[in-house]
Amino acid sequence: MKQFPPLVPQEFSLEGGGYLQAAADITLSSAGWVAVTAAAGDQLLLRVHGPAGVVYSLRTPPLLPHLVALKGERIRKSPAYRTVGGASRGGGGLALQGKQKKKRA
Repeated sequence: MKQFPPLVPQEFSLEGGGYLQAAADITLSSAGWVAVTAAAGDQLLLRVHGPAGVVYSLRTPPLLPHLVALKGERIRKSPAYRTVGGASRGGGGLALQGKQKKKRA
């Protein structure tokens, strides 16, 4: 990690088109892409951090706009089943997670 280059931010802004349709893709140089969804009409400012010289770009329209609707059922008791709430949810998930830790102790 001492030899890893410093990370440089790149910012992208876009408008959400609904949770069942990707608004855009962020392409990751030689690695693939990430489809971005948001509520219809929401203005997003995304910041991607990567090593200098690595190119990230915004692809609009997205390559597969309805790909986000093709997902399987959530598997109970798996690490991905329970999500932690972010700033938009008021941190409710974080408080809930804290309560679980108290019960186990």
